[in-house]
Amino acid sequence: MEIMSKFMNSSTSVFAKIYNRRYGLKGQLFKKPFKSAPKMSEGKIRDCLFYIWNNPKEKKAVKSAEDYRWNFLKYMESDHPFSEPVDATSVSDILLKQMKKVKAKHEVGEYLDYAFFDNVNNTLSRDERLQLIDYVIVIYNPIRHDAVLEKFGSFQSLVLAINSVTGNEYELSDDNDNEDYRHYLQMISIVRREGIDLGHLRFNRKYFENNERLLARLQGLFKKEVGASDYEIAKFLHL
Repeated sequence: MEIMSKFMNSSTSVFAKIYNRRYGLKGQLFKKPFKSAPKMSEGKIRDCLFYIWNNPKEKKAVKSAEDYRWNFLKYMESDHPFSEPVDATSVSDILLKQMKKVKAKHEVGEYLDYAFFDNVNNTLSRDERLQLIDYVIVIYNPIRHDAVLEKFGSFQSLVLAINSVTGNEYELSDDNDNEDYRHYLQMISIVRREGIDLGHLRFNRKYFENNERLLARLQGLFKKEVGASDYEIAKFLHL
């Protein structure tokens, strides 16, 4: 358990440093400590995975849990669920080179940082970026799919079980049941429409100290066009 705790602390610390360097920030990544603990029993591991897989559906981001890319659920069924299969005879040499780089970094235990993905965005087509994203997720995915599927017999049985679960079956005091993830996607679209590049900027309270008009304008647009709650707006703007 001590080894697992050290691994978790090390991973979050590394990401915080990369994130802060990217956006010119300092200190801890989150305003307040978040709960994290090794899950030792099979029941706790299952409950944790079910919560992660099912949460996007509960928050209205998708109709079915397996339709959400970032819970990695659909990667149990395919190694390219959100892109076309990679054909080495027809894709660009740049994509193949990036795939080799991903594999090489993973083999020596290195993280992929923002600089890697900046380079990808500047050199690959949209379809190839989707192919590379699928490849990265497959390579770096820490969940043992074979062990999970062995417990449920098939991917279809697993998906049926996950989609039958509701959020209130979990005791998570910091979870907001009224949150609608679709609102965040709509707010991102509005910010882009306003000419703000979120790829190299992160909102926070300090940023808006000198941009009060922008803060008021964004809050007004989010309420009028999206119907976002005060909680969702504050979370999106890191207030």
